[in-house]
Amino acid sequence: MTPGGGSRGEGVRPETPLALTPLQREIVVLVVNGYPNAQIAERLGLTAGGVATQVALVLEHLGLSARAEIIPWVKARSPTP
Repeated sequence: MTPGGGSRGEGVRPETPLALTPLQREIVVLVVNGYPNAQIAERLGLTAGGVATQVALVLEHLGLSARAEIIPWVKARSPTP
């Protein structure tokens, strides 16, 4: 139990962006801007396989099943202009 009386982790939903690392958040921004893994890798100094692994982890953390779902997920949570 935590000081608030809830169990550990209560109130922290796995699909929140806080569950992502700074690198994963940066990758999400690049995915939303249309960059493929190879270009993300080049930009960030990673391998394409490393980017693919991070994208898979992002999908898992956000409760998504496909890369294409990242864009609507972000748009649904972004402030509208």
